[in-house]
Amino acid sequence: MIKSYSVILPTLNEVGHIQKLILDISKIFNLNNTKYEIIVVDDNSSDGTIDVVRKIELNNENCNIYTQTASQIPKRSGTGFDEKVFIQHSYAGS
Repeated sequence: MIKSYSVILPTLNEVGHIQKLILDISKIFNLNNTKYEIIVVDDNSSDGTIDVVRKIELNNENCNIYTQTASQIPKRSGTGFDEKVFIQHSYAGS
């Protein structure tokens, strides 16, 4: 049985860090010839984080971004959205 991994990255205004993080994670899995996916769950970033990840998505089939708009954020926002997206879209949810 081939192991596969899902990495979930909740983000909010991480434009200065997200590209290096995704590239480093990808490099580790690729060096080990391991099946993986990176799920970026963005919490309505206003700094361009979403744009950076969308560009990465074009060249990395293992990376996907899911976003929520301000109207989707509940008053007591926490990890609920992230967990729901992870379960729905990860290998674990398959």
